[in-house]
Amino acid sequence: MVSSAKSKAPFHVAGVARNDLLALLAFLVALAATGVLGAYHLTILNFVLLRAIVVLGLVLLTGYTGQISFGQAAFVGIGAYTSAILTTRYDISPWLALIAAMLLVGILAALVGLPLLQLEGHYLALGTLAFGLIVYTGMLEWHSLTGGPSGFSGIPAFSILGITFDTPRANAYLLVVITALVTWVARNVAHGRISRQARAVRDSQITAECLGVGTASLKLRMFVLAAVFAALSGGLYV
Repeated sequence: MVSSAKSKAPFHVAGVARNDLLALLAFLVALAATGVLGAYHLTILNFVLLRAIVVLGLVLLTGYTGQISFGQAAFVGIGAYTSAILTTRYDISPWLALIAAMLLVGILAALVGLPLLQLEGHYLALGTLAFGLIVYTGMLEWHSLTGGPSGFSGIPAFSILGITFDTPRANAYLLVVITALVTWVARNVAHGRISRQARAVRDSQITAECLGVGTASLKLRMFVLAAVFAALSGGLYV
């Protein structure tokens, strides 16, 4: 038994190393593509990277924890409008506005998640879907705050050390780096203790509770983390 376990360990380690190598290769390819693509394809790349950040949160929430959520778009929108409103109406730095948007969405996700995550299966899916529709309707109809269907303009671009990210190419470089950082955070979560607990909840919540896993707390933490990823994507989008 011991020899068998030892023989499998190197393959596991090699598998992790191979995945890390593939991730590094994808990062280098994205950087190289950013330098040669035209404006149209750079815009597509930017949208792909923005969506990837949202999906990384869903991978942790749904893939690892087994909790269905159709409310991610709502958190993207709240993060986007929060960042846009703070920068245009209160003259706050885009970076500070982005952090504020993530904090606000994290708090809101905790408040919304407390009752929603008491539901399971189709009921949880319908609950998150209802939340998304409520937020969508509010953004569409609350003209004084969001500008309604037309939205509003004049949102300042990010800047670092005098470098302003106001072109598709500059935005692509910024998004490649941020997406890589978010991927690194998601990877650490996926390979940590919380991931093993999340998978236990996904496979059998009753068994996980019998083993001492705080299932309610775990599901809420994953829900909040996924929402914060969505808010980051929304703030970067505007």
